[in-house]
Parts: sequence; C-alpha cells; structure tokens
Amino acid sequence: MLALLAQCSQRVRTVMAATLSLPTTSSSRTEKRKLIAGRYRIERLLAKGGMARVYLARDLERCERVALKIVRPDKKVPGLIQRFMAEARAAMKLTNEHVVRVFDVGSERDGSHYMVMELLEGTDLLDLLAERGRLPVELAVKYVREAAAGLAEAHDKGIVHRDLKPKNLFLARDAHGGFSIKVIDFGVSKLDIPLKDGGRLTEPGITVGSPGYMSPEQMRGIANITPRSDIWALGALLFELLSGMRPFEGESLEALHKAATTEKPLPIASLREDVPDELDLVIAKCLRPEPKDRFEDVTELAEALAPFAVDRRIERAHAAAIEEDESRVQKLARHRTRFVIGVTLLAVALASINIWKTPSITEPEVAKEAEPN
Repeated sequence: MLALLAQCSQRVRTVMAATLSLPTTSSSRTEKRKLIAGRYRIERLLAKGGMARVYLARDLERCERVALKIVRPDKKVPGLIQRFMAEARAAMKLTNEHVVRVFDVGSERDGSHYMVMELLEGTDLLDLLAERGRLPVELAVKYVREAAAGLAEAHDKGIVHRDLKPKNLFLARDAHGGFSIKVIDFGVSKLDIPLKDGGRLTEPGITVGSPGYMSPEQMRGIANITPRSDIWALGALLFELLSGMRPFEGESLEALHKAATTEKPLPIASLREDVPDELDLVIAKCLRPEPKDRFEDVTELAEALAPFAVDRRIERAHAAAIEEDESRVQKLARHRTRFVIGVTLLAVALASINIWKTPSITEPEVAKEAEPN
C-alpha cells in the first residue's frame, strides 16, 4: 500500500507539471490578462469541456491560487446556467474535508458565470484505476468511506450527488502530506430545495447521471431520487475499485437497467482471494434494486465498511509483535521466578549457617535490638 501511495505521489507531480505547462495560444494569452470580479486573475487554462473551462487563477484579495470554473457565454443550452449556479450553491453549503470547497460564485457583464474553488493537487480515481488497476482492499474501502463522510453532510442538507463515479472522486494531497478523497462536481445534484421561480432543477422522465454508476431508479428517470441512489453508486464504485470492472454491463440504458434489476453482481471474492465474503455482502446490499433494501444512509454504510478499512497485514504484524512481547514477558517471569527461588534457597541456607553459629535469642531480645537508639 505504501508503494502505491508513493507511486501516486509521483503521479501527482507528473500530472500537475503537465497540466501547468499547457502551450500558450493567443486566446489563452488574452485570458491570462483577464480579471474576473475584480479579484481573480487568470493565469492559465487547466481543463476544458464542451460547456465550461477551468483555469488556474490567483485570488488577489486572499493572495492564493484557486481553481476558476467559467461557463462560456456562447453556450445557450437550456437550463445550463441554472444547473451551474445550483451546483455552486449546493457546494458552497458544504464544509466537510472530503468535499471540494467552493468559495465564491457570480456572473460577469459578458454573460459568463463563474465558480471559485479550492485548487486540488492530485488525480482522480479514474486515472488511478487506468494506471494501477484494481486497488488493495484497505485502500479502496478507505476511499469509499471518505467519500461517504463527505456525502453525509450533503445528504443532511438535502443534496443528492447523483453522478458519483471514479472521475468525480479526486485523490488530493491533504494538509498532512498524505492523500484523501474529495467529492467533486455536484453539477447534476438533486437539490431538495425549492427554486426561486417555483420550479425544479430536474423534471420527471429526465435521466441524469453516468451509465454504469446510476441506480435503477435514476435510469428510470423518476423524480424522487433519494440519498440511497448515492449509496448504490458507492457500491458500484467499490466493486470497480476492487475488481477493475463494473458490477453490471449493458449496450444500452435499457439493457443496463435490466441487468441491475434482475442479475446479481459477481462475487469479488471469486476474483481475488484477499476480499472477504463479508465485504462482498456489504457491496451486494448497496446494489440491491430497491432503495428500501439498501443501507439506510451513508453513515450506516461507512460503519459496515469500517472492519475492512484496517490494513490486516499491519494487524497481523501487530498481533505477532504482541505475541512476541507476551512470550518475552513469560520467559522473563520464569527467569525471575527461578532467580527468586534461588535467592530464597540461598538465604535459607545462609540463615541456617548463621543459626548454627549464633546463640539462640528470644523474640523480646530481637524486638529490642530492632528498636532505634
């Protein structure tokens, strides 16, 4: 596990170096000089998609680097801006260490909308899986439990992520120099909060999410999605982290839905010996077709996973060390016993000699001699 983390650390340095050395175009030179909201100076492009771009920027007021996500004003996609702003509002409510922090949100005169986030250093689990393949049991469980910790706060505040997948779990360097999971991209989250215009962010019959990690109810496009849909996705994620494959496959959404509702996932214990049957049962419960049959919430899931989050190799080494210590104590105790017995016998022998050489005295005389002068 330590070797894997070291390789991950090396990958972090490589990915960040490659990302921050993107070639500068005339467009990026213009963007670099741009100041957003009078305080965020764009330094360079980090990533771009069909709808938005993410930049490395400097917050001139806080004197620190941030990630700046901007939706391009020329993208007139119905509901896009509303969804973008909903993502920002949802994420700004969350403060858990396992959720990416959003500091600010707003719009510019040119019609663009922006979101200011903490700058993460690391890699997502999609890239980690592509590079390393399936993960050690303890590490995979650790990552899912950390994601569950972040989602617990989101669920408590009426937010269901609905798009959990390896790409949206980011393995970031933490304040202690290690790595921990950050849940990112609440862009398709379901908010149990009324919108200002009285409408809803998503409507019945609209399928939102990523096939392969969508719960059966999401595939059907039902409106009342609950936090147990995220539990289904966490089960699918853990299955993939451990096996290197998704629990269900299908050439279409309909075929995928049929597989998820009529088939049982392949026991991972049949693919690798170090996966306990009990862990398979936890994953199977996450992936049950009916939400009511899954774990009640992510906290209950995290508790069920807790026994598998401890590195059993360390446990065995610790147990061996304790056993060795106990053996040493027992040997020392036997040695001390023999020593005490030997000293006692010697004392008795010396006392016998002394008694043979010294005239007998009465107890009162002994008491008198023992009194201080």
